[in-house]
Amino acid sequence: MEPEHERGNAIVVGGSLAGLCCAIVLARAGTDVTVIERVDDVREGSGLGIDRAILARLSGADTRTLPVVRGSRDSASWHLLRDWLFEVARLQPRIAFVEAEVVEITETEGAARARLADGTVFEADALFGADGYRSVTRAVVDPSRPYAEYAGYVMWRGLVEESALARGTPLPGNHLDLVSTDRWTLVGYAVPGADGSTARGRRRISFAWYDAGADALFARFGCIVEGTVRGTISTRRLPDEVLARLRADARAWPTPWREAVVAATERRGIFATPIAEYAPDRLVRGRLALIGDAAHVATPMTGAGLATTFDDLLALERLVEEAGLAGGRAPHVLAVYERERLRPARALVEGGRRWGRRFVAQARSGGAPM
Repeated sequence: MEPEHERGNAIVVGGSLAGLCCAIVLARAGTDVTVIERVDDVREGSGLGIDRAILARLSGADTRTLPVVRGSRDSASWHLLRDWLFEVARLQPRIAFVEAEVVEITETEGAARARLADGTVFEADALFGADGYRSVTRAVVDPSRPYAEYAGYVMWRGLVEESALARGTPLPGNHLDLVSTDRWTLVGYAVPGADGSTARGRRRISFAWYDAGADALFARFGCIVEGTVRGTISTRRLPDEVLARLRADARAWPTPWREAVVAATERRGIFATPIAEYAPDRLVRGRLALIGDAAHVATPMTGAGLATTFDDLLALERLVEEAGLAGGRAPHVLAVYERERLRPARALVEGGRRWGRRFVAQARSGGAPM
C-alpha cells in the first residue's frame, strides 16, 4: 500500500522558537506552511533575552502582549515565548500543524519530503529544518557532520519561583548578573512568572551555571559520545548525590543566586546539558535549509543565538517575498540564503568558542571534577 502524500509550499520540521518564527515569516510572505512537531510533554525550560522590536517585525504581532522583565535587556521565559509564538502562528490561516515524529527527510529534483513514523509523506517546494542541535535535517544537508561537537564544559540550568526563596532573601533587580570563581561562571536574571507576572516576588529566577568538571557524569548518561553531544540530563534523571553536591557547591555564589540554586535542586527544577558547538560548513542542500540551532549551535554565553536566528529569518523573509518558493525557484532562493547567512552563523559559533576555551583552561587548572 502506497503511503499517503500531502503536498504544500513549505515544510518546517520542529515547532520550537525557531520553527514557529520560520513558519510565521513564510506564511506572512504568502507561503502555505506545514509545521511538523513531535509531541513532547517535557516542560523544562529557562530564561532568555529577546529583542521585541525584531520579534514584532518578524511576527507582525503586538509584542506588548508578551510578558518580559525590562532592564538592560528584555528577559522572557522560554515557555512563555513559545506559547506566545504558537498563538500567533495558530491565527495564521496559511499554517497547519501536525503532531508527529519525522523519521526520514529526502530531497528530489522536484520536491522536499518528510516521512512520518506512520508512513505518511509530506511533500513541499522547500523544507526548513528547525529541529534543534540534534537535527535530523542536518544529517541530510551535511551527512559528513551530523552532530554538534562537545565544547568541553556543561551547564546546570534552573528556573525557580521567587516565592520559593527564604523570606528576607534579597531579590535580583532587572539586570543580568555575571559572577565567576576560579572554577565556575554563573549567569542569572529574573524572568516573568509562570502566569506572566513581572512584579517582584512573583517572577522567576533563571540561572545558568557553567562547569568544566562534569564530563564523566555526562558520558555515563550517554550525553557525550566520541566528542559529540547526544542529549541532556533531565530533572527527573539527575541522581540525588549530584543534587546534593550542587547544593553544597552553591555556597560559592552570592545571594540570591546561592538561594536560587538550592531551591531549584530541592524542587528538582534544574536540568543539565553539555555545551554543544556547531559551526556549519553549509546551510542548504537543494530544497532543504537549516534554521536556528539546527544551523548554528553556540554557547549561550554569546547571548546571540536567538538574535542570529532572527537575522536568518529576516533574510529569508526578504528572499521569499522577492521570488517565492514555487515553480522551481526554491533551490535558487535557498542558495542565496546560504550565501548571505553562512558567514554570520560561523562567526557566532567561533566567538563563543573563544570564550569557552579560555573558561575551560582556567577552570581545569583550579577545579576538581564531579
